[in-house]
Amino acid sequence: MTNRGIPFNLTYQNSNTSIRFLRLNSDLIPIETFSTEVDYLHLNAGFESNLDGTYWINANSLFYPPGGGVNRNFTVAKLDENLAELNSIILGGDVSQEGDTVDQTGMQCFDLIPDTDMLYAGSTYNFFAPFIGGLPTWVQLYKLDDQLNVIWRKLYGGNASYYLFQISATANGGAFMTGSKYDYLQYPDSQDVDGFSILVDENGFISSLDESSTLKTVELLIGPNPCSNSLIINTDLKTYDVQIYDLNGKVLSSKSDLNGKSTLDMSSYPSGVCIIHVTSKDMGFSYAERVLKE
Repeated sequence: MTNRGIPFNLTYQNSNTSIRFLRLNSDLIPIETFSTEVDYLHLNAGFESNLDGTYWINANSLFYPPGGGVNRNFTVAKLDENLAELNSIILGGDVSQEGDTVDQTGMQCFDLIPDTDMLYAGSTYNFFAPFIGGLPTWVQLYKLDDQLNVIWRKLYGGNASYYLFQISATANGGAFMTGSKYDYLQYPDSQDVDGFSILVDENGFISSLDESSTLKTVELLIGPNPCSNSLIINTDLKTYDVQIYDLNGKVLSSKSDLNGKSTLDMSSYPSGVCIIHVTSKDMGFSYAERVLKE
């Protein structure tokens, strides 16, 4: 790096959005965010520097699709020493027929795993305003390699209104997640908010938590994306339904009572973007993801 010890500005730009940084000594401080009506990226969740001079960021992102509506996801990006983007990935859900499934990052929902080339990133899935809501939310955790390939994705919660504040990678390769919990089912007339903590191992299995046994866990990955003739839904859901929509909301396919890993035949669908919507009434779970059919 150059000019260490002298404050100066750098700007990271993603599509139509820019984040301006102030460099002071060895630290970079986000000081301003610019955006247009097309994309919005707000750095409020995570920033890490590497020994090789590169940087990682994790940020909330908004995307306004051509058909209307808004997708609230989060972005993980790797930057070089001048904040030029080396790689990035958008994570989280998509607009479903039930509305936007919001992915909301907390203050530090991102951490590098010690002595590895992997990292954790996460968010609150199905986040709703106001902050204390009477709807179920999930703590969402991704494990990624340094090329931002998803190794696994798991969700924890579904039995209360959770908000994820922080993810810390542990020395043994696991993750420790903390945040707040509003139990609207047990205490519907109260707005008292408690803290929660969840410790998982390197495979995302719960090792320790301060929650009751009613906390749910869901594993779900949809891929490949883009896809051609087939699409795999890799999940531990015992019973779930899948609907495939085009961007105009037309139902292209509907399958019910699927169990575990499933393969969808995509060969008859036209090329373009479609939405895969996975629901499980037993788990109170709903998830939608945008997939490009080639």
